[in-house]
Amino acid sequence: MPRTNLIFSLVLIFSLVYSQLSVAFEYELDLNLRNKYLSEYSYREKGYPSLKSSINVSGKERTYYSYFPSTLTKNSPVLIALHGAGRTGASMIEAWQRLAERHSLIIIAPNSIKKKWNLRQSQHRFIQAIIKTEVKDQGLNSKRTYLFGHSNGAKLAILLKVKNPDSYHAVVAHAGTLPVKARQSLSKNEVEKAEIALFLGDSDHIFSIDSAHKTINWLASEGINSILYILKDHTHWYYYDAEIINETAWKYLQQI
Repeated sequence: MPRTNLIFSLVLIFSLVYSQLSVAFEYELDLNLRNKYLSEYSYREKGYPSLKSSINVSGKERTYYSYFPSTLTKNSPVLIALHGAGRTGASMIEAWQRLAERHSLIIIAPNSIKKKWNLRQSQHRFIQAIIKTEVKDQGLNSKRTYLFGHSNGAKLAILLKVKNPDSYHAVVAHAGTLPVKARQSLSKNEVEKAEIALFLGDSDHIFSIDSAHKTINWLASEGINSILYILKDHTHWYYYDAEIINETAWKYLQQI
């Protein structure tokens, strides 16, 4: 086993042993990420028109992308991948499809309205409608649904989990925090099963380590189990090292 994977596995095991304490943990991970040293940051989404669908939710037409791997089984888990601001679900399909094949994952990548998630509007009904159409109505028996979000999508992923803990098994929020405690009060039933991991670069220029501390402290104060992984030599840029980040995220998610 590569040294990085061994270190991550040991950290993960340690954090899971103490997961019932409803406290936050913090670790540094060196994944040998390279984006900090890029001369320019440029990314253009692919279209994937054959993977794009629409659905009517509460009288509004919404769109999303879905990817079913060739390794699909009846019990394949579902990963909801939430894009960052200025992007669409296509960026998440591109980032996750190789891992979907490797791990038999169903990837569902919803599109926000005007390429930005509005945290004041619930997206839960939209996502559940997609799951019903693409998974349940197709006779699949996926017992676990996970959330992964990048940046603006990471903030939404955190909020979705704390408000709907029984619908999403666990969360990885990459390059995004939710430090403001000005949310409506959560009931004991809402928080008792939550599992959230924050993946944040030590050189992220948009979301600070301090904002991550505030986020996990807020979650801990609400009784939510959370963990912060500070990624060494990592910026806010996701796309260049996406496969490494996603593989590490999946190692966390599948063991929760």
